[in-house]
Amino acid sequence: SMTSYFMKSPFRSIFHLLVLLPLLLIPSTASKDLKIGAFNVQVFGRSKMSKPVVVRKLVSTLQRWDLVLVQEVRDTSETAIHDLLSLLNEPDAANGAYSLLLSSKLGRTNSKEQLAWFYRPAKITYVREHQIPDPEDHWQRPPQVTYWDITGGNGLPENTVGIIGIHVDPGEAVAEIDQLATVGDGVVAAGEAKYGGWVMGDLNADCSYISKTKWRC
Repeated sequence: SMTSYFMKSPFRSIFHLLVLLPLLLIPSTASKDLKIGAFNVQVFGRSKMSKPVVVRKLVSTLQRWDLVLVQEVRDTSETAIHDLLSLLNEPDAANGAYSLLLSSKLGRTNSKEQLAWFYRPAKITYVREHQIPDPEDHWQRPPQVTYWDITGGNGLPENTVGIIGIHVDPGEAVAEIDQLATVGDGVVAAGEAKYGGWVMGDLNADCSYISKTKWRC
């Protein structure tokens, strides 16, 4: 499984930047070549969009995926992410153009982040999303729950997965990941995603953030 691959991989950068933990397999009715991933781009905003070399690499990387969750979108104007969407679609508008789903602005401090979901509507259907409320302040950036029909169909529960997106605070990784269990249970219990729930994002579930001894809990 992909879970065991990431847990055993010696390459920290892969685990740190691209985490996909499926609880159930993609159904046989789904597209055979559907590619889903997550990428922490590290402080994405106007500054990064002003660097042509960086932008070209971002575009070429994101275009590998049919659905990709981008973390650390920090732009008060919300223009940089839409400029990136336009560039993603320039060479690909005729076949497999992208749409964009943005979360609300998340974070306890003035430095807010958004989750950005780029997806190809021709291959995967966006169903709905909701932001997890956090009155007890469990998370620095509370998770966003999204629902996707991975067959590209009309969003029937039997074709749908619930994907929980989050950028975990590295200093509170153990506590924040523990709290995700309740969110995952809620996705399954709601019955809107018969193919189960996934967690995607930068979980910071490695190195000193979650040591070997802490994995026991």
